[in-house]
Amino acid sequence: SEPVPSLIVLMGPFLSKDASAKASSAFSNDAGQKLRTHLKDLMSLVKTKHEAVAQSSTFLFVPGPGDPTPLPQTLLPQPALLNCLTENLEEDKDFKCIFASNPCRIRHKTGQELVVFRDNLQKKLKRHDLSSLILSNKKDEEDNGGPQAMQDDGAPDQENGASDFEKACSTVLHQSHLAPLPSFSHPVVWDYDQALWMTRQPDIMVLSDDSPQKVASVGACNCLNSGSFSSGSHFAVYTPSDKEIVPCRVQS
Repeated sequence: SEPVPSLIVLMGPFLSKDASAKASSAFSNDAGQKLRTHLKDLMSLVKTKHEAVAQSSTFLFVPGPGDPTPLPQTLLPQPALLNCLTENLEEDKDFKCIFASNPCRIRHKTGQELVVFRDNLQKKLKRHDLSSLILSNKKDEEDNGGPQAMQDDGAPDQENGASDFEKACSTVLHQSHLAPLPSFSHPVVWDYDQALWMTRQPDIMVLSDDSPQKVASVGACNCLNSGSFSSGSHFAVYTPSDKEIVPCRVQS
């Protein structure tokens, strides 16, 4: 028989359309009711069609942008999904599930630490990236006969340099914080800012958004963007025993 995963991590957004910024209005547009119904459908599907998974696996739900939580959606860290939407699943003894905050930290019995963060971090960093502007200005100088740009100036080569995902992972790890941008781009609930700290480099860091699936290594940390399952059928498998990340895709 095929091995059954001990933990299945599902990251939001769990709604195709964002709930309003106010938690109460998640019910005015039926978004909350739809999410509650679909979570029940998922539980029923697992229990009836995949009994081995229901018996052995724990489901971890991490909210994403647009999901109904007790705080406005733009604030970090994000609390877990509204309890009134998830209480039926949490009370079911035949379906093991955890509704976590975003970001979420997982400690494996081997001592490995995994950090899971769902945010459109790559897009936000790209809006503040000046390297492309610097390279463009230098190219204009060369085209106009100005001083030739230095080759070793510390700016990354766009063709041969690191990918956007690698830059995002490196920025987070070097700054030891999951929200490295100014507060107007990454508003933070300061009383809970410690939840975003990265004082200890994790073994695995999952920075997921709607960008293409990607695996990278920054120092001793293995980094993953699992990609989108809803739009691209992408997911990833991690084996703690050999610290191997395998990007996967469901074939249609």
